[in-house]
Amino acid sequence: MTWTQVYTPLGNLYLSALVAALPVVVLLGALALFHVKAHWAAVLGLAIALLIAIVVYRMPVSLAGAAALNGAAFGLLPIGWIILNAIFVYDISVKTGKFEVVKETIAGLASDRRGVADERQAGRGQRLEAEADQHRRGDGDRRAEAGGALDEGAEREGDEEHLDAPISGEPSDGV
Repeated sequence: MTWTQVYTPLGNLYLSALVAALPVVVLLGALALFHVKAHWAAVLGLAIALLIAIVVYRMPVSLAGAAALNGAAFGLLPIGWIILNAIFVYDISVKTGKFEVVKETIAGLASDRRGVADERQAGRGQRLEAEADQHRRGDGDRRAEAGGALDEGAEREGDEEHLDAPISGEPSDGV
């Protein structure tokens, strides 16, 4: 059976696009606004999509059902494969006694968040140092490329003491 899709079944491209977007709006609205469980929101979105395909776009019921099964297969099989492999890795790590190592490692990462803040601050410091080096060499104003901004005092010609201003945001003696 063949079927040719008409892109403007309602005679207006914008109106047809709005109707075609309804399944996504219903899915996200059910999740965000009505706090429906994910699997029921997905079923609701699928039902709306099938209804629109059959009624508005005049898709044959057999092709709409086949498209739904095809989408389910392409969506569920990769997710199922990942879950199956996660179960295998879990079973292997439990049987070898290495699961405790994994658990302790993850617990150690989650309990101390200060390391993340330290790494962010170090990255910011490195970026500011790179910008200051560019400014000293006279490479031009590269603030936009570097993603940050130099201290306003550092932009003045010959006033290099401001390049070593503390990162904490407190002004140095020369500012």
